[in-house]
Parts: sequence; structure tokens; C-alpha cells
Amino acid sequence: MKEELQQQLTDALNDQVCEDSVQSVEDGISCLNSQESYPDLKKGIKLRPKSPIQWSNANDFFQFTLSNQPITTQEISKCFNTMTTVIYNYFSENYGFVDINNNKVFESKYKSASAKDLKKVLKKLKSDNGNLMEIKFVAKKLRNRLRRADIDQQHADINASDEIDHNELINKNFWGYVKNIFTKKSDSLPTFDLAQCTAYFTRTFSAVIPNKIFSIPSWIPKFSSPTTQFNLDPPTYNEITNIIRKMKPSGSPCPLDQISVICLKRCPYLRTYLTEIIQAAWSSGSVPSEWKKACTILIHKKEETANPANFKPITLESVPLK
Repeated sequence: MKEELQQQLTDALNDQVCEDSVQSVEDGISCLNSQESYPDLKKGIKLRPKSPIQWSNANDFFQFTLSNQPITTQEISKCFNTMTTVIYNYFSENYGFVDINNNKVFESKYKSASAKDLKKVLKKLKSDNGNLMEIKFVAKKLRNRLRRADIDQQHADINASDEIDHNELINKNFWGYVKNIFTKKSDSLPTFDLAQCTAYFTRTFSAVIPNKIFSIPSWIPKFSSPTTQFNLDPPTYNEITNIIRKMKPSGSPCPLDQISVICLKRCPYLRTYLTEIIQAAWSSGSVPSEWKKACTILIHKKEETANPANFKPITLESVPLK
């Protein structure tokens, strides 16, 4: 009798989970279909200031352009958008964009070229003072092609020889052994559409039984009252500066604003302005609308590219939000 009741309870919970998941997926697709537009992804900008003077000039420009008036609750989103726009326009106008279109053209042009062909092309481009971007692309592709051929040859030699002591190679250089044994897999793009992607990840990340309220059993002990009062003061400039200094400069910016943490590291006034925005958001309990958006990139993990389950989502948030 007990097992029968337990089975009935399990079936009921599973049915409820399925119903909630299906409903959440349908709601997600409905929202996707009804949404008229998506945020534009900005082109990457070059951060080319090399000297302290150039960074100092950039900091002076930001201090002159951005208002030093107190930020009110109603202007949080407006002030944040103004800050990101000013930063983006300054570096794009003075140092240009990261051009990825040329790589696509060159990739198509040299897709089937052999290492021998690439050597000839590279030699001719250098002798004719050809396009610098094309020279860099061909040189990099040639290095990768030669490296891959060398790894494939080492892989074949290791598999063909019974005299090689694999344990010795592992103890000597583990990662070098791994790189020689396992060939790198080329990047693969998704072959499913946006609706399939939305349906899968909506189902995956949907709450389990969202309409159910959990009641804490009486036998679970309650937490005691806190002995130390929580510090509700907004973060200071020094606290925010310390966080920014600890952030890695190599981190990828969010494609929605393309603001790198390097700007915040090198320009003190931007940290001051960001501190005012954070303090206003902290005190009001509201955040800029742009901080509620993010850009997710799918990284292929295994097997066919038509299944969303074979991709790992990596979400990039706005750097000032972090």
C-alpha cells in the first residue's frame, strides 16, 4: 500500500513537472514570436592607447563630456546608456573597429588551400607589399596547418610504435602528451533555428513545479536571529576600484555595449561615474534596464550540431554590471 501511494505521488509530480515545462516552453516561444526586435550587437572596438598620456587624454575627455551632476533614480538607465555610448564612440572614432569581415572573406578564399599553396601566396603577398590583414591571416592559417600536420604525424607515430613508453611521456610533460595524442576539433556552429534553441533552453532552465509553495516541516530547525547587523551602505569608490583591479583585462566584453574592463582600469573618472550609478541603483532598489540583458554564445561540445543539448551556453554580461 505504501509503495502504491508513493508511486502515485511520483506520477502526479512528474505530470505536474511536464505540464509546467510545456507551458513555460510555449510561453517562451510565444514571447519569441511576439517580440518585434532584438538588441543590436555592436562591432568590437580597438583599445589602442599605448602611452599614459593617451589614456590621460581619454580620461579628461570622459570627465569633460559626462555630467558631474548627482544621478537621480529616474536617470539611472539614461546615465548608464550615456556613459557606454560616450566610451564606445570615443574609441571607435579615434582607434577604429575590430574588423572581422575580412577574416570571413579570407577564410572563404583560402578554405581549400594546402600548406604548399599558402607558402606561395604568403611569399607573393610579402614581395608585392600586399594587404597587411591578408598577410597576417595567411601566415596564421599556414602556422595552424603546419602545426596540425605535425601533430597528426606525431599521433600516427605514437600509435604505430609499441616501443614508446607512454607513462614516461605523461610524467615528463602531461599537457604536451595530451596535445600530441588528441587532435583539436574545429569549431562548429549550430544548425538548428532560433525557435528550437529557445524551446530547448526554456525547458532546461525552467523552474521545477513553479506554482508549488514549499512549506518548511516543523522538524527542520529554524535559523537563529543574526547577531551582527547587515551593512546596507552602498559600495564606495575604493571598494569598486578594488573589484575592477582584480578583474582580468582579457575578459570578453558584452557584444551589447562592447565596453572592456580595460577602460575602467585606465580611466579613474569612469570609475567615479560608475560608482555614482551603482550607488543610485543601490539606494533606489532599481537597476539600469541594460543590466537586465545579456548575450549568450553557444560553444559546441560533442556530436551533431543539430541538437541544442550538444552546446554549452556562455553568457556575457555588461562589464559594469559585474
